Amino acid sequence: MFHNIPEVVKKRMEYLEEIDRRDRLDGTPRIKRLRQIPHETGKFISILAACAPKGEFLEIGTSAGYSTLWIALA
Repeated sequence: MFHNIPEVVKKRMEYLEEIDRRDRLDGTPRIKRLRQIPHETGKFISILAACAPKGEFLEIGTSAGYSTLWIALA
Protein backbone atom coordinates (compact mmCIF):
# COMPACT_ATOMS: atom_id res chain seq x y z
CA MET A 1 0.00 0.00 0.00
CA PHE A 2 2.81 2.42 0.78
CA HIS A 3 5.23 1.31 -1.94
CA ASN A 4 4.07 3.61 -4.74
CA ILE A 5 3.61 6.95 -3.00
CA PRO A 6 3.74 9.70 -5.64
CA GLU A 7 6.98 11.67 -5.43
CA VAL A 8 5.20 14.99 -4.91
CA VAL A 9 3.30 13.56 -1.91
CA LYS A 10 6.42 11.93 -0.50
CA LYS A 11 8.38 15.20 -0.74
CA ARG A 12 5.61 17.18 0.95
CA MET A 13 5.40 14.63 3.77
CA GLU A 14 9.18 14.71 4.25
CA TYR A 15 9.11 18.52 4.29
CA LEU A 16 6.39 18.62 6.96
CA GLU A 17 8.12 15.90 8.99
CA GLU A 18 11.37 17.88 8.91
CA ILE A 19 9.65 21.06 10.12
CA ASP A 20 8.02 19.09 12.94
CA ARG A 21 11.30 17.41 13.89
CA ARG A 22 13.22 20.68 13.85
CA ASP A 23 10.62 22.51 15.92
CA ARG A 24 10.61 19.76 18.54
CA LEU A 25 14.41 19.79 18.79
CA ASP A 26 14.98 23.53 18.86
CA GLY A 27 12.49 24.19 21.62
CA THR A 28 9.85 25.97 19.57
CA PRO A 29 6.92 26.47 21.95
CA ARG A 30 4.18 23.90 21.38
CA ILE A 31 1.64 26.61 20.56
CA LYS A 32 3.79 27.69 17.56
CA ARG A 33 4.59 24.20 16.22
CA LEU A 34 2.74 22.24 13.57
CA ARG A 35 0.02 20.09 15.04
CA GLN A 36 0.59 17.00 13.00
CA ILE A 37 0.28 13.34 13.81
CA PRO A 38 3.29 11.01 13.94
CA HIS A 39 4.26 9.08 10.78
CA GLU A 40 3.02 5.78 12.24
CA THR A 41 -0.38 7.29 13.03
CA GLY A 42 -0.58 8.57 9.46
CA LYS A 43 -0.09 5.05 8.14
CA PHE A 44 -2.79 3.79 10.50
CA ILE A 45 -5.25 6.47 9.35
CA SER A 46 -4.53 5.56 5.74
CA ILE A 47 -5.23 1.88 6.42
CA LEU A 48 -8.48 2.77 8.21
CA ALA A 49 -9.55 4.97 5.29
CA ALA A 50 -8.71 2.21 2.80
CA CYS A 51 -10.89 -0.25 4.76
CA ALA A 52 -13.84 2.14 5.00
CA PRO A 53 -16.82 1.81 2.65
CA LYS A 54 -16.53 3.66 -0.64
CA GLY A 55 -17.49 7.30 -0.43
CA GLU A 56 -16.15 10.70 0.40
CA PHE A 57 -14.04 11.71 3.38
CA LEU A 58 -14.19 14.92 5.34
CA GLU A 59 -11.02 15.79 7.21
CA ILE A 60 -11.13 18.88 9.39
CA GLY A 61 -7.51 19.92 9.52
CA THR A 62 -5.81 22.02 12.14
CA SER A 63 -2.32 22.30 10.72
CA ALA A 64 -0.55 21.84 7.38
CA GLY A 65 -2.40 18.94 5.70
CA TYR A 66 -0.22 16.03 6.83
CA SER A 67 -3.19 13.83 7.80
CA THR A 68 -4.93 14.69 4.54
CA LEU A 69 -1.96 13.40 2.57
CA TRP A 70 -2.23 10.05 4.36
CA ILE A 71 -5.99 9.83 3.75
CA ALA A 72 -5.44 10.63 0.06
CA LEU A 73 -3.20 7.55 -0.22
CA ALA A 74 -6.05 5.25 0.81
